[in-house]
Amino acid sequence: RFILRVAESLRSKPKPKLERKPGGDQDPFDRKSLEKELVVCDLEGSGDDGGHTVLLNKFPVVDNHLLVVTQRFEPQDALRRVDYKAVFQVLSAFGEREGLAFYNCGPHSGMSQPHKHVQVVPLPSSIFKEEIEEAIGARDGGLCPVDGLPFACFACAVDLGTKSVEDVGSELERMYEEAKERIEFDSYNLLFTQKWWLLVPRSRDGFGPIGINAMGYAGTFLLRTQEEVDFVTGQEDPMSILTSTGFETQ
Repeated sequence: RFILRVAESLRSKPKPKLERKPGGDQDPFDRKSLEKELVVCDLEGSGDDGGHTVLLNKFPVVDNHLLVVTQRFEPQDALRRVDYKAVFQVLSAFGEREGLAFYNCGPHSGMSQPHKHVQVVPLPSSIFKEEIEEAIGARDGGLCPVDGLPFACFACAVDLGTKSVEDVGSELERMYEEAKERIEFDSYNLLFTQKWWLLVPRSRDGFGPIGINAMGYAGTFLLRTQEEVDFVTGQEDPMSILTSTGFETQ
């Protein structure tokens, strides 16, 4: 059920330097540094929200790999209601072909840039959709553990049918705070669609020679070389990689 994707673009991607200062030439998402051919559109904000820009990923791992970045520098920390609103706008453009948004936050998450950015890709067939939807369906709202998966994670339903996108964003902010009360972590991955939201606490950023970001918890390993492919296929159960880089279910 896992997808192993050798992404040649990752070989040329610069190694992350998370200590870099915001803005300027070192920030690839700074307005002055953006490559015009990568800009899809601006999503204007209001009030104290500086808005977001949709970009083509310069180092895509799949077709239609997009980035939703804040127009002003914001650190890669907890998503706010305005961030969710921008990302849901992009997800809605996928139509019947669902999209998946994912977010890497913290030193052990697979995070590559300190400027806040959410990535959006077509929903991969490897996603643990059955386990997530079963966990949500067994609860009448609220945050719930996904007992069908061996690593600790928390899910909730996304209801854009009866709630405004602003209310949904506020609700997801609360779900994040509740998850922090249930387990201690300094790094995590988020994965969400227009139907559900999943938070995965992280304990380390890689296993053996491979790095793991949120796409790993979508069942897709992003690999650079054939040697890394051989390493993953040599594991008795690739799911153990995800448990090792997260936390075991209590």
